[in-house]
Amino acid sequence: MTTTGGGGTTTATGGSGPTTAPDGGPAPTSRASEGRCDARTLSGVVEMQDSGAGNRYARLVVTNTGDRPCTLQGYAGMELRGKDRSPLATNVERADNPGPQFVRLAPGGRAAANLRWGVVPGAGEPEDRPCQPEPAEIAVIPPDETQPFTVTWSYGPVCQHGRISTSAFFPL
Repeated sequence: MTTTGGGGTTTATGGSGPTTAPDGGPAPTSRASEGRCDARTLSGVVEMQDSGAGNRYARLVVTNTGDRPCTLQGYAGMELRGKDRSPLATNVERADNPGPQFVRLAPGGRAAANLRWGVVPGAGEPEDRPCQPEPAEIAVIPPDETQPFTVTWSYGPVCQHGRISTSAFFPL
């Protein structure tokens, strides 16, 4: 799925496995039989990690708030949003490390994705004022899903036209 908002693109991965075995019996415990983590069962927070050389590093930490295990595999889709929830320029880039892996979250379990963005203006951005409008939240679309949940953002503008790099989710 690809959505465009505020001049940027947000991407979520697609696809899931079968729910029955080839002989018609139940499938072994898998992502499909446990259920994917979705916006109804996840909450999130951005935790700052480090900064340097015009870059900011953080983790998007998600928690399974449901009463059953769920699974994640892959990258989140994202859209930066302003105070009025309007879309801001967002250009999500996928980082290879760590790459996609199967993550099972028990109720209360947590996973994270590494985030990196720049605070130095890019081509065509102003240098005498903020490079982009400051987001108030980020809409996060879990892998293989279409509906977002929101996470508060209080880390300033995302320069270079909303370019933000994310890793795949990994267990914590």
